[in-house]
Parts: sequence; structure tokens; C-alpha cells
Amino acid sequence: MSLALSVYVDDLTLSRPKKNHSQFWSTLRKHVQLEDPAELSKVLGRNHVPQDQGGLALHSADFAKQCVELYEQFPGKKVKHFRTPHCDSGTLVETDDECVGQLSASSARLVMKLMWLGRISRPDILVAINTLARHITKWSANDDKRAARLVGYIAATIDHAHIMRINDPPAELWLSLYVDSDFGSSPDMKSTSGFIIALQGPDSFAVILWDQKLRERYQDRQRRLNLSL
Repeated sequence: MSLALSVYVDDLTLSRPKKNHSQFWSTLRKHVQLEDPAELSKVLGRNHVPQDQGGLALHSADFAKQCVELYEQFPGKKVKHFRTPHCDSGTLVETDDECVGQLSASSARLVMKLMWLGRISRPDILVAINTLARHITKWSANDDKRAARLVGYIAATIDHAHIMRINDPPAELWLSLYVDSDFGSSPDMKSTSGFIIALQGPDSFAVILWDQKLRERYQDRQRRLNLSL
């Protein structure tokens, strides 16, 4: 009998035919002390909501609201809604990179909160989050602007949900890897690469893993050149 058990610290999520759940938990309890199992609902800060036609929505609105509320706890910080998570071209002034940002002392706390949101259900904000994460030790006034823009986007898309749909038997499913990269649109010589891994079928598509990375091509190229010299 097929079985899938996800374990994250003290959260266990089981997927197998429901008629066999009791037997599985009973066997596991012989070795591990467990609370009574409950129907799939909130796991790791996100709500799992069944959809029509075999779908499952991963809602993180509650956690997203916590991120917005944390930002608004900082003195003088009020959220303004934005349609995209990145600052518009020209809004970041080069001289502001030399000024310490107002959120410098709290930046790590805010970024770590945002990183978990991106990790559990919001791949659309990963690039913006990772940009901020790279600047925690050198937080500037420009990073204040980036944070305001990102949190404003989260506030405007608070109900966005990641939806997975599986409507095919296991034998007709396969794993797909999609990758992409971008360099030309970056004004500061940083490339962005990313990927998603999805479980696919004729009538199925479920993104199960995603990530992205920023890399300073110019510095890497200079480092290699110096080594060769």
C-alpha cells in the first residue's frame, strides 16, 4: 500500500488511503508518543484547503498578515499597497546605499519572517526577499524602500494562494524541472537564476519545490581573473 509521510520537526502529515490511517497511526504509536491525528488543515503556518476538481490550495494569509503587522510595529512604518514586489527603476538613489536604514536594527527579524512566507507558499516574493537577506549586515536607506515595497505587495496580495491539482493516477505522473535566469534587466551586475519542480500529468500540475539565487557575475568574473593572474 502506497504511503507518504512528511515529517518537519513535530509536524507529521500523512497521505494514504483514509481507510488505512488508523492502522498506520496505531503502529507508529508503539514507537513514538503522538497527539491524536486531525484532518489536514493548518500545517507549518499555512492552511490546506481542498478545491473542486482535485485541487488543494495552500493559503498563507494568516502568516502573511503577521508579516505585515510586524512591519507596522516599527515606528513610523505604515503599509502602502503595491502591485509588484520590486522597487521601480529610479526610486533607489545611489547615495542612499551609504545611509544606514531606519530598519537596520530590526532587519534580520523582518527578513527571517518574510523568508518563511516565501518558503511555504509564495515563490513570487523570493527574489525580493533574498535581495534584502543579502543586505542585513549593511542595511541602507534603499533597503528600507525595498522592504516597504515588498511588504506593501504582500499586503495587496494577502489572499493569494498556491494551488496544486492532481487528477491522474500515480502511474501517469512525472516530475518536471523548469529553470530560468535573468541578467540583462539588472542594473547592478547581478544575475538571477531560479527553478521550480512540479509533479505533472495529463490533468495534473503541482509545484512542490522552488528556489532562486542571486549571484554577482562581475565579482565572480573578477575573482577568477585574479586567480588566473
